[in-house]
Amino acid sequence: MPARVAIILPVFNGARYIREAIVAINAHTFTDWCLYIVDDNSSDESLTIVNSLPNTRRVVISHDSNSGLYARLAQVTQSLCEEWTSIIMQDDRPKPNWLEAMLSVADCYPKVQALWATEDIIDAQGILTREGRDTGRLELIQPGRLPWYSILQRGCIWQISGSLTRSELFRNIPFNPRLPHCGDYDWLLRAIRVSAFVYYERPLIELRLHAGQASAGNLASGKDIAESHSVVKSNLAAYPRDLTLLAGIALSLARARVILIRVAAALIHRRFGLALRLSPFVVRFAFIFVMPASTNLRKCK
Repeated sequence: MPARVAIILPVFNGARYIREAIVAINAHTFTDWCLYIVDDNSSDESLTIVNSLPNTRRVVISHDSNSGLYARLAQVTQSLCEEWTSIIMQDDRPKPNWLEAMLSVADCYPKVQALWATEDIIDAQGILTREGRDTGRLELIQPGRLPWYSILQRGCIWQISGSLTRSELFRNIPFNPRLPHCGDYDWLLRAIRVSAFVYYERPLIELRLHAGQASAGNLASGKDIAESHSVVKSNLAAYPRDLTLLAGIALSLARARVILIRVAAALIHRRFGLALRLSPFVVRFAFIFVMPASTNLRKCK
């Protein structure tokens, strides 16, 4: 009989922190889970460390080629038979009551397809640098056009690491394997139109921020901006009647402002190459919404 929760731990050259992640998962108070460690052809000692740790309720899936995070997640989530799926990134540490708390919320909202909580921020050494908001507030987000529009404006509000999602939703709406940096943002935009989400304002995972992780490299190089522009543009093309002219202009200006702030920050820190790479996207986002003259746009209510 399958466990209730599949925990996916994607690994790529994660030797520095993988032990902490696995130990934290094994220390959890809820025990009806199976851990899937998915190695994307690591070249360091990640698998050696994995194999040296207790293997209770664990499946190791290793690959002889590197496909990228969201390609591997798209692949493994299609074959899971557990009711729920949770993804933990290799640098992070879930708290002991993480799954127990998330499943308690899920049981209160039986029609909800996905949940996420806030997080504490730790540094490379595992030292707490910022505490997440701990109010216990629950926010139900019903599916539809309005939350989709809000996320287009605000960016990816969903925290993938530590999230809890019905496995069926991942099978019906898989990650896009062609998006190495913004696969979570793209998935959220597609999922929020058809599925209810719950946000739980309680820090249940320690999210590690450090210079060596892929997301830090994406921010430093600006790769995330080019990909997020592509995601927003494809969403607007897919639903051309879902925004008024004013809503489209507000979206364009909001996203352009975010890029402008990053350009200014790059200039302040004398990162002129990054500022040069980001600058064209100020204009691209400012004009990303174009109202076709022949299209009758619906009013946002």
